Amino acid sequence: MTTTANLRARDEKGYLWPVRTTSAGVILQGPILSLVFTTSQATVHSNDTLVLSSTLGNTGQLAGTVWLNLTWSAGLAYVSDTAGSVGGNSTPRAQGVDIRWTNQAQGASVTVAVIVRTGSGLARGSDLTIAVGLNYTNGRSAIMPSQATGRTVRVIAPVIVSATIWVGQTTVTPGDTVSGWVGFSNVGDEAALSLVVTLALDSALSVRNASVTPTISGSAALFVFSSVGVGPKRIFLNLTVARWATDRQALSVLGSVVYTDWIANPMAPVSATPASMAVAAPILHLAGSPSTATVEAGTRVNFRMDVSNLGSGPAKDVWLNATLPLNFLFVSDSSDGQRSLMGSQVAWYWPAIITGSRTFDLTLALRSGALPGDQEDVVVGASYTDSNGNPGSVPDVVLRSSFVAPRLQLTLDRSAETVPTQTSFQYTLHVRNAGTTIAKTVWLVDSVDDGLKVISYTSKVQPTGGGSELNWTYENLQPNEEQVITVTVQVKQGVSIGTVIPNFITAVFTNSQGQMIGAAQSNAVLVTVVEANSPLPFFGAVALAAAGVGLGVVVYRRRGSRIEEVFLTTRDGILIEHLARDLVQDKDPDIVSGMLMGIQRFVREAFKFGEDHELHQMEFGDRHVVIERGAAIVLAAVTAGGDPRNVGTKLKKALDHIESEFGDVLAKFDGSMDQIVGVQERLRERLLG
Repeated sequence: MTTTANLRARDEKGYLWPVRTTSAGVILQGPILSLVFTTSQATVHSNDTLVLSSTLGNTGQLAGTVWLNLTWSAGLAYVSDTAGSVGGNSTPRAQGVDIRWTNQAQGASVTVAVIVRTGSGLARGSDLTIAVGLNYTNGRSAIMPSQATGRTVRVIAPVIVSATIWVGQTTVTPGDTVSGWVGFSNVGDEAALSLVVTLALDSALSVRNASVTPTISGSAALFVFSSVGVGPKRIFLNLTVARWATDRQALSVLGSVVYTDWIANPMAPVSATPASMAVAAPILHLAGSPSTATVEAGTRVNFRMDVSNLGSGPAKDVWLNATLPLNFLFVSDSSDGQRSLMGSQVAWYWPAIITGSRTFDLTLALRSGALPGDQEDVVVGASYTDSNGNPGSVPDVVLRSSFVAPRLQLTLDRSAETVPTQTSFQYTLHVRNAGTTIAKTVWLVDSVDDGLKVISYTSKVQPTGGGSELNWTYENLQPNEEQVITVTVQVKQGVSIGTVIPNFITAVFTNSQGQMIGAAQSNAVLVTVVEANSPLPFFGAVALAAAGVGLGVVVYRRRGSRIEEVFLTTRDGILIEHLARDLVQDKDPDIVSGMLMGIQRFVREAFKFGEDHELHQMEFGDRHVVIERGAAIVLAAVTAGGDPRNVGTKLKKALDHIESEFGDVLAKFDGSMDQIVGVQERLRERLLG
């Protein structure tokens, strides 16, 4: 080390003398400290630990006292230090620490570490600075030159600013599979140690599959990741719409992303932009009017049917099915659907009803044999699917009809049971409308036996015809109105003693509209021709009555109606099968079946009714003949006893069963019984069992 001295002087007169300079070299003795300052890492996180290391090497002589002063930014906090390891002590400050030790020997190197911790919630990208100052003395306590250094560390973190949920459809059908994805991007400085994407699904949605296997918890799907690096990321998935989802139901998909930085600090959660879908499903509504109707036998009734799709999705494979009860026949409809008719089932089909309604008229005819006071329901149901084939349900519509009709009761009496020849007696007929509507026209026919001569008659209207056949025509016979006809006849001369003379009166009548709807017959009465005061004819009449003379049908009365005989014929009247409850037959079944056809032809021809009008029921006193027609065959049942209102149903079911099993053969029936083996057993099981 060199020291230089300069001398400047003036004399007493003020003159400046020349400068004199001298120097001398000296050798200094003392410590020489070097300072190296490092941090354990160049970047930090919130709640992170940072080690500040100061290494001091002494290449000079003994350092008397050493002061190491550290000062840092507000985001750091003192935790501890290692001053004690060098025999020193430390004094922490609010934003730093002062460390002091003594007697650092020549050649000695010491390292003092200070441990600090970063604060919470540090902003990503902010810089934290640490300044270090060094002061020391030599062995004589002289202050040596000071030193200073420092470092800066930066706060880093992963950052996810936003997340998006996307679905490929905004309108869905129950059962659909909808593709979509969840996307987000890490725009921070480092990877996220852990990350969870949570999707909150509507109850009508579920995850079918995804590019990352989720954990399902109720209606939530959780996608768990680790070490999610910087950059964008997407999860691809397919969602399934529940088949029970309802029309116009809003289906939402909500989502969130939660994640941590690399040292597991939780970061602010991110709500994903939600996605939503609207369910488009059909809602079929079925209505019919009138819901209750009053229908007269032999007339037609019109129902207004409405099939409406009230939903926002198309209805596919729409079927409308109507079940017609026994007394109703299909006439026509104005529907634009594809109609099919099988027995009592009428169906309409539409491939699709997109929106709106299909309204049409359904016209049915009430059979002429429908009984007044009865009720029957036309049940109409519907079925359909949505675009994915999911079936829909529609409550049935019930169209109830109450029947009104005229119904004639004929009661025939005679004034005597036994009459000698050339003696007069009287027949008295009571004709009563026991129905609920007017009988517009009533025709009465009395074919008087050839053994009798008509003497006179009394009635409100004049009969037509002559000789032994009398015809009366009544107009507008009101409900509960009764007409009485008395005919006086005389037994002709020459009629054999013991002859039994039968008589009955037949009526054919129309409904209030003038359409022929039925026929009725009075009870048969018997008169026996006898000698004057002879008792023998009484016994003869009883015997003949028991033998069934007159009608040849009735055997005895029953309290409840029961099928006694069954006739199965072709539409032309050819007898196919005849069954009787009584094994002893007193009538030729071929003749009886021919009579049934003959009566119907007589009604059509005599009263000028067309082929589309058929008899369905005839009354003969306490017996009834109920007739049902099929495509190729006619089934008739003779009943005994009470009101046969349930017989028609049994006959219709039996007829449908026979035609479904033997229809093709019966349509071409050529008399060969080998082709219809089993028909008789079916009839007996269903009608006489």
